[in-house]
Parts: sequence; C-alpha cells; structure tokens
Amino acid sequence: MNKDLTSGIILCCVALAYYAASRTIAVSSLEDEFGPHGLPNILAIALGLTGALLAARGFFARRAARPDVAAAEPSTHGKPLRALGLLAIGFAYVLLVDKLGYAVSIALLIAAVAWYEGLRPSWRLAAISIAGAALFWLIFVGLLDVAQPAGLLF
Repeated sequence: MNKDLTSGIILCCVALAYYAASRTIAVSSLEDEFGPHGLPNILAIALGLTGALLAARGFFARRAARPDVAAAEPSTHGKPLRALGLLAIGFAYVLLVDKLGYAVSIALLIAAVAWYEGLRPSWRLAAISIAGAALFWLIFVGLLDVAQPAGLLF
C-alpha cells in the first residue's frame, strides 16, 4: 500500500465519522429549507469523494520500472517550516479580510498559496485567483447566503 491509498482510506473513514456526527445535530423549528444538516452533509460527501479519488489514484499508481527510482522517497526535511509558511499566509488572510473584503482577500490567498508552492506569477495565476474568488463568493454568498466581510473596496 502506498501513501495515497492509505491516506484515501483514512480520509474516507474521517468522512464517514463526520457524516455520522453531523446526523446528531438537533433539528429546530426555526430551520430553513437547507436545514442544519445541509452544509455538513455536503462537506462529508466532498471529503468522502476526495478520499475515494485519492485512494483510487494510489490503487492504480504504478511504480517506475527502475528500482533505484522507485525506492527514492521525497525528503521530509523542512516540511514543518513549509507548514508554518502556509500558516502565516492563513494568518495574513485573517488579518486582511476585514480590511480588504472577502473577494479581494480570498483572491490574494489563492495567489499567495500558489506562489508559495512554486507557481510563478503570471496572468494565468491572476486569472485563476480571480476565478477562484468568484467561485467561492458565489458558493458562500450567492448559494448558501452566508454573509462575508465587506472591506473598503468591496
């Protein structure tokens, strides 16, 4: 078993546990048509699908023909520092979201994470960041009617 298959199976188990826990949310007479289970169920399904896709990728992955290449594992040296860098980007997002607004802040977050992971700044990165921010805004504000912070610009 490789890392993707193991991680996918664990992620599917977490999704099932999350779904089971979401079913215990009390139903109120004040609920709307979406209900208290709506978003948790969507998140559980998305988590389960992600785990299943990851497990499938691990299951169908083939090792390289050369044993010296197949045995080479990526180094884990420096990963805690990389995680702290991502944490710093998330912290900056939290600090800026009230000032810049949700749409601008989420676009900057997407661009910062992509740049941090090695993607070079380009028009494609800007387009992906803007499209991602628009998609998140449509999901949370348009579809789910979750109010997001308005900033100085938007």
